[in-house]
Amino acid sequence: MDSKAAAVLDTLRRTQRFLDANDAALGQVNRSGARKTLDQVVTDLTTHGNVQESSKRKAMGETSKQRALRVAVLKQMRSVARIAASTLRNIPQFSSLTMPPSKASAREVTMRAHAMADAALPHASVFTDAGLSADFTDRLLAAAGAVEASLGDRNESGATRVTATQGTVSASRRGRHAVKVLDALVRLQLADDNDLLAGWVSAKRFHLIRTAPPASSAPAQAPGTSSAAA
Repeated sequence: MDSKAAAVLDTLRRTQRFLDANDAALGQVNRSGARKTLDQVVTDLTTHGNVQESSKRKAMGETSKQRALRVAVLKQMRSVARIAASTLRNIPQFSSLTMPPSKASAREVTMRAHAMADAALPHASVFTDAGLSADFTDRLLAAAGAVEASLGDRNESGATRVTATQGTVSASRRGRHAVKVLDALVRLQLADDNDLLAGWVSAKRFHLIRTAPPASSAPAQAPGTSSAAA
């Protein structure tokens, strides 16, 4: 959850606590539609935030998983490529039996793996005579399929996170509107109680949550000056 949505959620929860703690004076407000909206928005924002975090973690996990799966595909491709380089250089499909570029993406590697399996199949005996298993093309395709499945899972996680992010934007907007309506109701109810009204004003104020600046951004101390407070 970004800092703006987190600030809204923090404020809405603080507002809830204030209204609950002062139900004796604000019972009518707590039974209003605006209060129901407030409670629903808190639930929605919390849910969206949890989905954002879980989908982010899942995408990170799939990225790490893809690296390992990509290595496994390349390992199988390398065996095929080395055998082809020593025995099949003169066939028209030889280029499909070579390794992909070292910086090829996971998607490119899977495409090259499929092309390699197709090119190797008519010459399967060459590869099995060189020591590969009889099902080496099936193994290669299965390894490529595992990468493709992981890519799909990561894309799905990304789409889920985008949806959750849009949900936080929408819920934050609804939450701010609910607080404005509640503000009007509370001010009317507490018109003669300045102390409680001051507490409300503090509770419903939105504070942007800021992250600490990096240490390198601190101004350099002038030569010859002391860092001790005067």
